[in-house]
Amino acid sequence: MRFLLILIAVSIVAFYLRLLLKKPAPLKKSKPGSTEKMIPCKQCKLHIPINEAIQKNGNHFCCEAHYSEWQAKPNQHRSND
Repeated sequence: MRFLLILIAVSIVAFYLRLLLKKPAPLKKSKPGSTEKMIPCKQCKLHIPINEAIQKNGNHFCCEAHYSEWQAKPNQHRSND
């Protein structure tokens, strides 16, 4: 019985030593130039990746609903607001 307790204690110590000595995995760094351009929605000003934006009449929107809302606004052809 005493031998079993010693074996369990050594196993626990070995487990924690291995955790402490293990090197953390290196963080993946993004490549330079791989960042995507972010643009604001003309209606709500939420910034979204340009490839996900909906482009209408030279403006960018996060969804079709915001394009419709913006289009229905009076004076929607104002300069960049």
